[in-house]
Amino acid sequence: QKIGTPIPAAGKAIIDVGVDGIIVSNHGGHQLDCAPDAISALEE
Repeated sequence: QKIGTPIPAAGKAIIDVGVDGIIVSNHGGHQLDCAPDAISALEE
């Protein structure tokens, strides 16, 4: 099942309920030079 997780708090809540992992996609990455890439956003 694919579920979008647009904000860091949602990702933390998902882990807190016992999900084993989160898949981070880089699809469409770097279409805007000013936007961070997906891997950098994980630090939040």
